[in-house]
Amino acid sequence: MLLCSFACCLGMISNPAESEEIDPDKSTFIFISRSGEDKRPVLGERLNGKITLKDAAGKPAAGIKGADIEVISIEGGKTITMTLSGKTNTNGEIFAVFSPGNTQTEHSVNIAVKIGGKVLSTVREIKYYRAAEFIEQSQPLWSGAARLWGSRTIGQSFKVGKISHISRINIMSAKNEGTSQAVGTPVMKLYAWKGDLKSTLATDPLKVLENPQTYSNPYYKRNIMSFNADLPVSADKFYYFELNIPDKSGDNEKNYYYVWNCWHPESSFFPCSPDPYPDGMAFISGSAQPKMDLIFYIFAPSAQEAAMGENK
Repeated sequence: MLLCSFACCLGMISNPAESEEIDPDKSTFIFISRSGEDKRPVLGERLNGKITLKDAAGKPAAGIKGADIEVISIEGGKTITMTLSGKTNTNGEIFAVFSPGNTQTEHSVNIAVKIGGKVLSTVREIKYYRAAEFIEQSQPLWSGAARLWGSRTIGQSFKVGKISHISRINIMSAKNEGTSQAVGTPVMKLYAWKGDLKSTLATDPLKVLENPQTYSNPYYKRNIMSFNADLPVSADKFYYFELNIPDKSGDNEKNYYYVWNCWHPESSFFPCSPDPYPDGMAFISGSAQPKMDLIFYIFAPSAQEAAMGENK
């Protein structure tokens, strides 16, 4: 029934030359839920999906252009179509990233994948839930990872929007711990930005955040590290967070934390060009990285949603 409803709603797209070999009954679309405390979508958070294309014999269809693939979502009678970039890899896989609607209400959204005028037999119905928070802003793209250990620091400057409170900050980080020496858990220090890093660090931090919650993302082999901030902020002002290892443990060979980031201009993995986050930059051990941003998400309480809307 769901597949039929999609087939009726969707128009045709031009057939790529390779699409004659693609069997929609053997191809799949897997929705990768958010990796969080309840794995339910949060307003503004990007969601991920993996599309695998196979031929009639069940073999992966590599080299299919993303421009010839459509991801279609139908939400509240509104149809949104998104084409992809890149090509399917040797396993016939390509990845899609999309944003949910207003998760202040509980509702379902239908997601389909279409290629060569055919909707894949795997069609997903995604349930959105009432969110206690929304993502006020984020920098979700990635192309590499920096390493955090010992006396090194890794930080990011950012600008808040029309909000008065930050509830938490998420970063992409994961431990790579060897056997010779353990590495301590990172601590996040939050500062009001004073125009440059030296002046910022000369002030006392607004808050020191310890014991982050961590959530595994089994597909990307990365972790989300979530720091509960509970910090009042001023709208349209700049702030800075910095990560460090308090006991200065670890080493660069086996015992460190990966902290994922995005180098720009464009990388070979995901597009990070020209600058995905112009309102700030990354810093490594006090050195500015004007062509790098960390992956981060700034959350605010959902009661401030109206204020966020005024900033659009």
